[in-house]
Amino acid sequence: MKARQTPWYLFVLLLILGIVGGLFLAKATETTRFEVLGTPYFVSIILITLGLLTLELGWTVHKYIHDKTRDIAPNRAANTLIIAKAVSLAGALLCGWYIGQFLVIIPHNDVDYYKKILFECGFAVIAGMIDLVCGIIAEHWCVLPPTEGPENPHIQRYRGKKPHGYSNEYDNEIHSK
Repeated sequence: MKARQTPWYLFVLLLILGIVGGLFLAKATETTRFEVLGTPYFVSIILITLGLLTLELGWTVHKYIHDKTRDIAPNRAANTLIIAKAVSLAGALLCGWYIGQFLVIIPHNDVDYYKKILFECGFAVIAGMIDLVCGIIAEHWCVLPPTEGPENPHIQRYRGKKPHGYSNEYDNEIHSK
C-alpha cells in the first residue's frame, strides 16, 4: 500500500467549513443567550503541545528512514503518519472555526466580554495554524519509500538490467544444454 500525502484542497475545504461554522455559531450567540464563544487558553496550549509532539514523532520516523540510526517498530511510522494527518486536518478545521468567530466578534471589541473572547480566539487561531503546519511537516517526514512492488525506486532503476553478479556465461551454459 502506498501512503499518499493529504491533498492541499482538503485543508482549504476544512478551513472554509470551519469559518462558516464559526461564523454561524458566533451569529447565533448574538441573537440568543447561547454563549459558547472562544476557548480556554489551556485548550490552545494542549493543541500546540499536541502539534509539537506530532512533529517530534515525525522527526523520529524521518531519522529512521534516512539515517537508520534507530530501530523502530514498523507500525510506528504508519501510526505517526495517521496522527500527523489527523493533527493537520483538525488544525485546519479549528483554525477556520476560530477565524469565523473572530470575524464576527471584531465589531464588538469595545465590550470587555468580547475583548476577552477576541484574544482567546486569536490564540486558538495561532494554535490551529501551528497544528496545521506541524501535521503537514510530520506527514511529509513519515512517508516511507516502498520496499516492494513496482513503486520501489530500486526496482525502477534496475528494471531491464541483470542483477549484480549475474554473468552471461552462466546463461549461455544453461541454454546450450
